[in-house]
Amino acid sequence: ELDLSNNALTNMPYCLGNLSRLRTLDLSKNQLDGNLSAFVSGLPSKLEYLSLLDNNFNGDFLFSSLVNKTRLTIFKLSSKVGMIQAQAETSWVPLFQLKILRLQNFILDSMLPGFLIHQHDLGYIDLSHNMLKGPFPTWLVQNNTRLQGIYM
Repeated sequence: ELDLSNNALTNMPYCLGNLSRLRTLDLSKNQLDGNLSAFVSGLPSKLEYLSLLDNNFNGDFLFSSLVNKTRLTIFKLSSKVGMIQAQAETSWVPLFQLKILRLQNFILDSMLPGFLIHQHDLGYIDLSHNMLKGPFPTWLVQNNTRLQGIYM
């Protein structure tokens, strides 16, 4: 477990990719910015918990950067200074099942990330402040019967 939250870290600690046994990583409430997708894809594949809340992220993010995180159950990502642009991607099927997902301050182009259709164990999902439009995604509830909280 590595908790570096509530500091003033500014650059992405790419060296954490060398910690192959790392299961829990909390980098929330820092001042991190940079290539978010490259950083996330370089983190250990055995991560179960990843929190990147309240940093200075701005720009693009590819959800497929999570593709090798086979044990991921909790993923939290938000920016306190700008909006994160979710990139349109070809469909991919994640090897993980999330229990908690928080994505705040994203530009989702009015659509939920495609990988969510393959999630069936969500208990909590927060998609607030994402400029979502259109009908409520009923499949999200139908696929995740253990949901206890939805924030949109």
